[in-house]
Amino acid sequence: TYVGHEGRWHNLAMLMNLEVSDVPRFIDGPPLSPQEELELARRSLEETETELQNTLEHLVENLDKKTAKLLLASQEAWIGYRDAMVAYELRRTDHEGEVERARCFLRQRLTRSRIDELHRHYG
Repeated sequence: TYVGHEGRWHNLAMLMNLEVSDVPRFIDGPPLSPQEELELARRSLEETETELQNTLEHLVENLDKKTAKLLLASQEAWIGYRDAMVAYELRRTDHEGEVERARCFLRQRLTRSRIDELHRHYG
């Protein structure tokens, strides 16, 4: 995810000093306004969270009752983990106005990982 910062598109994870894969620090193009960036981040997070909910619903419908119950319990525990990880990572954010966008980015990243994990585990 890239955000406008100091007149350029910056990789948000790099701005937050997080570990990142092989991605560029900057990309070309005029930056969005902070409000546009935040709305884009929120929409993207909402789409990812909807995908997770749909994945869980599909799995619960197709698992036996005992396994479905365990999956739902693990999901509740995962939500606690996600929230704790977001809080932990946000402590490293010192850029004014970046906190909410960073929160969306981090939640989306963790949610995407959870979707992938569920697909790997349950097929």
